[in-house]
Formats: sequence, C-alpha cells, structure tokens
Amino acid sequence: MVTVAGNEAEAERTLEGLTAAKNYVRHELAERLRLRKPPELYFQIDRADQLEGRVDELLGREKKRVRKRAEPSP
Repeated sequence: MVTVAGNEAEAERTLEGLTAAKNYVRHELAERLRLRKPPELYFQIDRADQLEGRVDELLGREKKRVRKRAEPSP
C-alpha cells in the first residue's frame, strides 16, 4: 500500500512509476537481502484516509439524526 500526498492524478502517476520500476526494486531487494527469489511486488494506492473521512461523515450524520429524534416535541 502506497500513500501519496496530492490529488488523484498525482497518485495515479506515482503508481505508474512504481509499477514501471517493479523489476528494478525486486532486483535490489534480492541483492540487499540476499534472497534467492524475491517476492512478487504489487503496488496499490492506500485510500484509508479517504475512507476514514467518509466514515466520520456518515457517523456524524447519524449522531445528528439520533439527537433530533431524542429532542422532546414542543
């Protein structure tokens, strides 16, 4: 999982760059860690921050609904 500061277009360009460099990174891992067979690498954008914001938004809406239902009617 890769976290990228910036907008969606920058994140996609970063992902493309990492994917293009995948074989080089695998080679370097194998040499530096003295691995006979390095692991396959898969890069993916970490969208946890976006999902966290959405969950917070939805929880906030539900709290408002619960408060409105709990308010006594005049």
